[in-house]
Amino acid sequence: MALANDVDAASRARRFVVDALADWDLADLTDDAILAASELVTNAVLHGGPPVELRLLPVPGGVRVEARDGSR
Repeated sequence: MALANDVDAASRARRFVVDALADWDLADLTDDAILAASELVTNAVLHGGPPVELRLLPVPGGVRVEARDGSR
């Protein structure tokens, strides 16, 4: 998910996580995944550069949460 580099990025990331985990039947991981995504996206917005992206990947026994920004 591409995110704008603004104050609403973490909120949009949390909604994305909730929807994705519900679609994947992984709702029991929602609280931890929301926390991880929110922290990663907030750090990318505050300390990185645009574009900011969030990626979720279902993995055996869990979900992988990744954030990327345009800084080196």
